[in-house]
Amino acid sequence: MAANTRNFMSQVLMQSPPVLERFDADPERIAGQFAAGDSSYQLMADLFEAANAAVTTGGDGMAAALRDLATEHRVARYVYQCPFTTHSRDKPRDYAGDAHLIDYIYGHRDAMARPGFASAVGQRIMAHNLESPAAAVRTRRTIIGMKIEEAVERMRRPQILSVVCGNSRELELVRPEVLEAIGEFIVFDQDARSLATTESHAREGKPIRVAQGTIIDLIRLTEPSGFDLIYAAGLFDYLSDRLCRRLTRNLVLRLNPGGRLLLANFLPGIRDVGYMETFMH
Repeated sequence: MAANTRNFMSQVLMQSPPVLERFDADPERIAGQFAAGDSSYQLMADLFEAANAAVTTGGDGMAAALRDLATEHRVARYVYQCPFTTHSRDKPRDYAGDAHLIDYIYGHRDAMARPGFASAVGQRIMAHNLESPAAAVRTRRTIIGMKIEEAVERMRRPQILSVVCGNSRELELVRPEVLEAIGEFIVFDQDARSLATTESHAREGKPIRVAQGTIIDLIRLTEPSGFDLIYAAGLFDYLSDRLCRRLTRNLVLRLNPGGRLLLANFLPGIRDVGYMETFMH
């Protein structure tokens, strides 16, 4: 760790030694058990609890210091055998929560199919992590697929907009005859690679039109409009309250009478928070 980080940690240690002592002791014990050949589910559960206790007690400043500590800790050599954790830390697309990371949560073949993509320890760690509360993103995908089907049932040839669409994996859950009954399906994202993946659905006969831009670009515009369903599944987590209000107002104005807007967000206080902050960055 850098000298300024060590100094910061010393100051925090004087303020709240039980928190840091627990975080320092638990990962050390867990690393020792990994080294001895134990890679049980309970080890990762213990690490989640230790990181969560440290981060939620210490606040934002503690989280930043713990990231440095965790990255250099002996337990990291095991934790980063999990490709899901490593992908989040490295941010290959330069932002958190990219579409490929979400594919890990879905257990999608595009993320999992590469032979030897993780060690045996890494696979067991990932199995724990993908069953954590944050992985309820899988349920969100299912709910969105259901809402698309409901839109087709409610009206003829509905117009649908997906805001920050990612890889649009929810379309894979929707029956082909339902997709064929959609009037137009517009997907909006800033990531060209995600849009390219989504556009591949269009080559399979799905009614998809891609649009690239930032959220600020979207807020500045009022068109396209006339939608019967608009949804933003993995976006509001990243925005300030002020930007959330502006974007929500903009999206509501794009709806047809009787149209529906679906917004999703992470709940605060889930047990994943500490691990996400310290190891997944």
